[in-house]
Amino acid sequence: MSESNQSRDEQGLADVSARLEALQAQAAGLLDHAASADAPADAKSLQAELDVLKPAVAAMAAEHEDVKGLKEQVSTLTSAIEGLRKPVDYDFGGGLPVEVTDTGVYSRKSLEMGGENHSFFADVLAANKGDRGAHERMAKAWGGKAMTEGNISAAATYSSTGGYLVPPEISSELVVLREQAAVLRSMCSAIAVDSSSLQIASVTSGTSASWVAELATKPNTDMAFGQITANIFTAAGLGIISNQLLADARTSIDALIVSDLAKRLATLEEIAFINGSGTAQPLGILGTSGVNSTTLTSTTIPDLLDAIVSGITDVQTNYQGNPTHILMHPRTWARIVKAKEASSPSTYLIGAGATSFGRRGSDALPGGELFGLPVVLTKNIPTNLGSGTNESRVIVGNFGEGLILDRQGITVDQSPHVYFSTNQTVFRAEERVGFTAARYPKAFSVISGAGLAAG
Repeated sequence: MSESNQSRDEQGLADVSARLEALQAQAAGLLDHAASADAPADAKSLQAELDVLKPAVAAMAAEHEDVKGLKEQVSTLTSAIEGLRKPVDYDFGGGLPVEVTDTGVYSRKSLEMGGENHSFFADVLAANKGDRGAHERMAKAWGGKAMTEGNISAAATYSSTGGYLVPPEISSELVVLREQAAVLRSMCSAIAVDSSSLQIASVTSGTSASWVAELATKPNTDMAFGQITANIFTAAGLGIISNQLLADARTSIDALIVSDLAKRLATLEEIAFINGSGTAQPLGILGTSGVNSTTLTSTTIPDLLDAIVSGITDVQTNYQGNPTHILMHPRTWARIVKAKEASSPSTYLIGAGATSFGRRGSDALPGGELFGLPVVLTKNIPTNLGSGTNESRVIVGNFGEGLILDRQGITVDQSPHVYFSTNQTVFRAEERVGFTAARYPKAFSVISGAGLAAG
């Protein structure tokens, strides 16, 4: 390329750059002040200028790499200006005294807007920024009718007469699934272990003693020992969430997932402590061999109360100690609390009342206590047992003799790698735990039978 041609191109490049800078300033003004009366004319003028620039920029781009950036700026400006000129199809509803033309301006001079046409779309933007004049023009355009938000519960049903201008506010508070806290762990004993099982020596039979006569042979018995093995099991759960939600959510989704997984594991272990099968999970109290048992066939509440008294007595007799709690399902407690005397004045069976007749409907519900023992409620006691798969259970016991073996507490890990290809993060919660009620099975008494069916 000759020096004269190169000089000419460089001069042309400088001219194009200068004109582009001027155009950018005008376009910026047009974008910032889209509410001005002559906005459409400005857009047409800018477009005409760009039409002149395009061929020059295209020719120079073939020889000058730097001009390619200018060409991209021209294209960006063109798109911006076309966006301003493009009419938007708003549906204002029937009977409104105004229309919007294809250039986006009010069509009626009778709106008394100072003899000028104003852009409706620009007035929407200006009104949202607090421009009182734009707000008044829009109000006149509606003939004094109020713009309404309409239904903004979903984007598909936004009102076309105002709802689009009122973005829905999303609460940062997330309604968390209500879950009952596990209650059994705090009632039982717990020890930390370092292996996958724990072997406990037990005395299966002891020595004997008796009154003997002078010179008579004294009783001679040997103690017998056994061994109880409690195994450790693993419980785990996964929570998967998109990385975008983790980054964009207004609530701490990761903390929510961790908390929810921990609740699931706590519930899972309590279900096992009560009714676990012993296969791939701890063996629960209900499945432990040797616990005291009482079968209830009657459905009356007095008979249920008598059965609970029998359970207390069995623990005191066979364990030679006192029970600490009575564990039952909330539905069983509700039946007890609602039971009334058959004869007048039909007062409730449970709870001291304000009068000598006993508890009345106007009195407060009784506290969770029967026969001097605290009543603990949990929905984790099964309600699908028995031949009709509708029975629950009541457990009376010294729950301190239930032994929880903690090998690994609830731990939570997270990894973005497992679902890397789909932009998801997986949270994993797990624990390793065991349980046994077999050290002193007679410390527990289970009331079962058809009398505990749903009533």
